[in-house]
Amino acid sequence: MRSLCVLFLLLCLVPQTLSAFNGKKLVRYKWLSLETPHFQLVTDLPEEDARKLLQELEDFRYFITEIVGVNISDDLAPLPFLAIENRRFYKYVGVPENISGLFSYSSDGYSAIGNVSSFRKGPVSRRRAQHTLLHEYFHFLTFLSVGGVSRDLPGWYIEGMAEYWATFRRDGESVTVGDPTNVNERIYDLYLAVATGESLTDTRNFLKQPIPDISDQSEKAKKALGKYYARAFFVTHYLQSSSSLRRSTTEYVKKVLDGVEYDIAFQQAFGITYKQLDDDIKRYIASGLMAQRVFISSEKKIEFTQVESRVAKLAKSERHLFFAKILWNSTLLDAGITSRINMVREALKHNPENADLAYYLEVLLEAQKIGQAE
Repeated sequence: MRSLCVLFLLLCLVPQTLSAFNGKKLVRYKWLSLETPHFQLVTDLPEEDARKLLQELEDFRYFITEIVGVNISDDLAPLPFLAIENRRFYKYVGVPENISGLFSYSSDGYSAIGNVSSFRKGPVSRRRAQHTLLHEYFHFLTFLSVGGVSRDLPGWYIEGMAEYWATFRRDGESVTVGDPTNVNERIYDLYLAVATGESLTDTRNFLKQPIPDISDQSEKAKKALGKYYARAFFVTHYLQSSSSLRRSTTEYVKKVLDGVEYDIAFQQAFGITYKQLDDDIKRYIASGLMAQRVFISSEKKIEFTQVESRVAKLAKSERHLFFAKILWNSTLLDAGITSRINMVREALKHNPENADLAYYLEVLLEAQKIGQAE
């Protein structure tokens, strides 16, 4: 049974204001859809470029599951992934302007959104666009791995691991991870802060800090978010740099999830002070030891394969259904309850037999009623 109470609470928290989400304009465009057993990539990119992006996602999935060893069920429904090149379309979706991607996950489904406006602007820009999608897909892998991964994981670990592994680069039949080029903008913001007196990592406080509120669009909040991601990347990069550090990190996270107090968990897992860790990370960066990891075929042979997909332009009814589900899956999109209701109602007109849409409308109307009563 679907947990209605949780959804009521979430949906009632969404401000009932004029929405930036513009479903009417989004469904007018004839979006391209590429489907495999693992992804439904919906995009405004030309087909050739869309195929390259989908191949990158599939290569990444193969690497993380078959080589790194993250266990994902083959029975999971394909991840709906909206990859937008046109900045105007991206604005219509209602993602906060400083956020390049978003993964949403609830008991009712999951979806991801990524800004790929730089994909066709050259090799370096292409890598940044791919990094955005791989980052969001790594969240999918984190939360949907077999056995279930607690969503109470430390924020720095969730975002740092996604930033780190999204640096994935295929070099023939080998893989390189850890190139900081794709996160240079965030690193620049952090370096500016360090130049004015802030600590580079401040692990004593940073390891306990939750992910900043992405809905806060003040300049101060945007800079704080950028610095958070940069710190998460640096800390994670160092902690992934040796097998002993990786084991200590895993032990630390497990202890935190088991309810051990942060400082005690840190001491038991790492056996050093926070200052020592900060100093080690600084030396790691400053001395040029911030090494990229290279994975080559050894015991586990790396064998990438060309992925075949079903390619089609989404029909009008499919567009309405797709965007209604994207909107349903995320309370972080800038859309009030009325906009969500209207989007689902319109989608139901074009998909009258769809049970999911009927359920969405029922929950939304109840949420609206509760909100009005308050």
